[in-house]
Amino acid sequence: MKKGKYEDIFFGSKNYEEIDMQLKKILAIIVLFLLVGIQLNAQKKGGPECIIVDIAKGSIAEKIGLKSGDIILSINGKEIFDKRALGEQIKSSKGSEIEIEILRKGKKMTFKSPFNADRLGIYSYFYERDRLLSPKEMKEDLNTLFSAIPEIHPNPYFNITKEEFNKLKAKAYDKIKKPMTISDFWKLASPIVASLGDGHTNLGRPVGEYLYQIYSLDKHIVFPLKLRIIKDRALVQKNFSDAPIREGDYILSINGIPTKKIINDLIPYISGDLLQFKTSIIARDFPEMLFLVYGFKGPFNVKIKDAKGKIKEYKLEGGDKNIYEKMRAYNYGDNNFHFEEMPELKAGIIRFNNFEMRDKFDKFLKNTFTKIKTKKYRYLIIDLRNNGGGDSKIAEYLLNYITDKPYRYFGELQSKVSKYTLKYVKEDSPNEEFKIDSIYTYKDTAKSPPKNPLRFKGKVFVLISNFTFSEASNFAEVVKYFKIGTLVGEESGDPPAHYGGVCPVNLPNSHLNLDVSWQYVVDANGDTTYVHHGVMPDIYIKTDAKDIRKGNDPVIEKVKEIIRKNLRRNK
Repeated sequence: MKKGKYEDIFFGSKNYEEIDMQLKKILAIIVLFLLVGIQLNAQKKGGPECIIVDIAKGSIAEKIGLKSGDIILSINGKEIFDKRALGEQIKSSKGSEIEIEILRKGKKMTFKSPFNADRLGIYSYFYERDRLLSPKEMKEDLNTLFSAIPEIHPNPYFNITKEEFNKLKAKAYDKIKKPMTISDFWKLASPIVASLGDGHTNLGRPVGEYLYQIYSLDKHIVFPLKLRIIKDRALVQKNFSDAPIREGDYILSINGIPTKKIINDLIPYISGDLLQFKTSIIARDFPEMLFLVYGFKGPFNVKIKDAKGKIKEYKLEGGDKNIYEKMRAYNYGDNNFHFEEMPELKAGIIRFNNFEMRDKFDKFLKNTFTKIKTKKYRYLIIDLRNNGGGDSKIAEYLLNYITDKPYRYFGELQSKVSKYTLKYVKEDSPNEEFKIDSIYTYKDTAKSPPKNPLRFKGKVFVLISNFTFSEASNFAEVVKYFKIGTLVGEESGDPPAHYGGVCPVNLPNSHLNLDVSWQYVVDANGDTTYVHHGVMPDIYIKTDAKDIRKGNDPVIEKVKEIIRKNLRRNK
C-alpha cells in the first residue's frame, strides 16, 4: 500500500492538501464564465457544478471529445457534485466502458468510450456561487466535519489535546447565530481543522467567489506583488504592478496593517505540521488569502522599505485576470517535466512540480536518461523545491533510475480502517478481513531496484525547500537515509514520519471539501517517532533579500560550485 495512491484519483487533482484545490488551469475558467454562457446551477438539482477547466493533451478525455468549459452532469448515471464522486466513478469504470453526460453551451451531450486507464485526463473545478447557509445547515456541516475527523484519522490529537479541540468545537457552534456565506463559514471552521497541525488534513478554500469576480465580473482585485516570507518579514519576490518596486524590497504594511500582523493572522487558516511550510503556502497564495480573510480588493495602499532603507508609499491598482494568470504561472509553473542540460559541467537538471502523470513521467525519464547516458553526464540535479508530492509509485520510478542500492521507500504504513477507507485497504488486500476502527500495518522491506540499462551512475544532488512536501519530502528522506544523493537547500515542509494518505469528505451543505489523513507514514529508517521538523538538507543554503535583489539562485550556484571543484580535481 503506497502513500499517495488514493490522493491522485484523477489527472492533476492532488499534490498535497493545500495545493489540491488551488492548482487549476485558469485560462479555462474564462471559458467557463465568458464562453460557455450558461447559468450556474441550471438544469441540475443543486450543488456545485463540476466544470472541466482543462484537458490533458493525448488523454482519453481529449480523444472522446470533451472540451474545456464542459460541465459534467453524470458519469455512468451517477450525478457528480464533488471530487470524491468524480474520482470514484472514473476509477470504477476502468476495464469497462465510461459514459459521461455533459452540458455544453446549454445543450446536454453524452460520450461513451472503452476505458482502461487510471485517469480521464481532466482538470476539474467545483463551483457554487456564494449563498447564505442557515444555522441548521452550518451545524449539520460541523457535525459531519467533527465526526469524520476522529473516525478517519489514526491519531487526530497528536498536536493538540482532545480537550483543547473540543473547546474550539464548542466555540464554533456558539458562534452560529445567524446565516453566513460559505466564505464566512470557512473562516469559522478552517482554523479548527488547521489546529490539528496536520499538513494533510485541511478544509479546502471556497475560492469560487474570488475567481468569479476576477473572471466573470472583470474586477481588479488581485494584490499584484509576489511575496517571499523570511521568518515573519515579507519581501517582494516579483512585482507584477507598474509601480517602481524592486525585488527584495520589504513590504511593511498593506492598507495600514503591518504585514507581520497580516502573516500572523493568516497562519491559523493554513494546515501544516511545520511553520515554514505554512508561510510558504501564504507566500504562494497571498492575493487569494487577502481576499478570503481580509476581504481586501484593489486599490491597495502599500508601504515599502527599499534596499537603501528608504520608506516609500504606493497606491497599487488591483490586478485583473491577466495579472492573476501571470502570477499563477509564476507560482506554479506547469505540470510538465523539464530537463535542462549543462554540458560544460557534464550535468543536467530535472525539474517537475509533482509526482503525477505516470505514463508521461515514465516516457520523460526514458528520454532524459537516454540523453544522460549518451552524453556521458556525470552529475544530475533533481529540483524538488516546488514539488508538493503525489504518488509514491511514480517517485520510485525515478529512484530506480538513480540507484542500484537496496532501499525501502518507507518503514511502514499504519492505516486506519473506517467506513470511509475500508474500500481502500480492501483493494490492496482483497482476501483479508478488516475490522472497522482498527489499524492495519503494512511493513516495507528493503529491495534491490530492477535492472535498468539507463541507470545513472554519477553523483546526484536533490534540491529541497520549505515547500517540498508529502511525496517529495519522502523521496528526499529516502535519498538521504540510503545515501543515494546529497540534499541541498532548506528544511522540507513535511516531517520524515507524518500522517497522510488523504481521504476526502464533502460537507453536505457548504460543499466544502474536507481532506483527512488516514495513514501514518513511517520514514525510510523505520523510526516511528514523530518529530517536529522536516527532512534536513546535507548542505544548508538559504535565500535572503540580497539574493532576491540580484536574481541569484544560491542553491543552484552552490551545487555548480561543488561540481566545478570535482571536475578540476578529477582532471
